[in-house]
Amino acid sequence: MQNVFRRLFVDFFSTILFLAVYFATDSILIATGVGVAGAVGQYIVAKVRGEKLDLMTVASVPLSSCWAPQPSSPTIRASCW
Repeated sequence: MQNVFRRLFVDFFSTILFLAVYFATDSILIATGVGVAGAVGQYIVAKVRGEKLDLMTVASVPLSSCWAPQPSSPTIRASCW
């Protein structure tokens, strides 16, 4: 059972980090940057340890960076294309 909670934490690490920073700072831009940095750091640590990441974890980086709110627009829009 403990392994299940560990896997859920690993899968949702960047989301948990994003929410914690967002509620602490009330800034979506800072929270998005910290969430992406957390996901990239998680990816690097897994590669160094030789672990394989799930698709959910790998997909969180481009999804959160592409759908980040733009400073000039109050709405969320895709900025990657």
